[in-house]
Amino acid sequence: MSPSDPDSATDPLALPPADDAERAETRWLLAREQDPSAPPPSPEVAKAYDQLEALLAADGSAAPDSSWQDDVFAAIRADAAAAPISASPGPALVSADAAAAAELPSPGNWRTPAGAPARARGAAPRWLRVAVPAATATAMAAMMALWLRSHRDPADDEVASGGDETAVPGGTAKGADEPELLAVVQRGGASRGTPGKPGSGKLGDLFELETDGGSGVELRVFADRTLVRRCPGPGCQASAPRWRVTVRLEQPTRYFAVLVRGEVSVSDSATLDEYLDAVDSAKLRRTVQSVQVQ
Repeated sequence: MSPSDPDSATDPLALPPADDAERAETRWLLAREQDPSAPPPSPEVAKAYDQLEALLAADGSAAPDSSWQDDVFAAIRADAAAAPISASPGPALVSADAAAAAELPSPGNWRTPAGAPARARGAAPRWLRVAVPAATATAMAAMMALWLRSHRDPADDEVASGGDETAVPGGTAKGADEPELLAVVQRGGASRGTPGKPGSGKLGDLFELETDGGSGVELRVFADRTLVRRCPGPGCQASAPRWRVTVRLEQPTRYFAVLVRGEVSVSDSATLDEYLDAVDSAKLRRTVQSVQVQ
């Protein structure tokens, strides 16, 4: 699309880069999204972006909400409507760039090379005003996804009736009358909660689990994210065809029991999240029961 096209007068995002330097910067930014080690067009450009990213990191503003893209594009189009771009690519492009960039803070040592006919001194290019917020939002979204992944609550995998769930689409779980993993909390011979949905417990209570064992079946119990019991293994009563495991609740945290049907090779040092990741990657059926210790 050329600057003389009707849409280019109202949509600055449709305009090509103003010059070869801007085009090189654009290519570098796009390449850097795929490969952070992509070489910059010049050391000066790399230094300028390092300073810009430092300013963004030091800004301390809150993460943008889901509508930030619409807000950015609306602001850009509003600027374009206030200062229409003519069919002449030279001065009109520079004027629109300078007017819109005047509202943006720029690094103090961002300089236009002497004799360059491009943007006003200290002004960021059009694509930068979109690329920087987009890159920042993408990075923040990635960080949030990692945080959520590391802090996910496997209790979300539970089903209200019986606590049975499978992470595999199309998988089947037993009904409420025949729990896949029977779990109760005992204290002095009295049960807390209901079988299959223990709810909460107190320090010193017993977390009792029972399920059908056999080849290719594994049951792990975690205190928060740390393994405390494994079946088959020490402390597991593996009398065919039923397995019984009892864990004393000794920490004021949440305990998770994870039953997996299928072969998965994960060391005993793996955390709860690492174990679930391996199980889900192998597309194995799993059932989760949990109890909160108060």
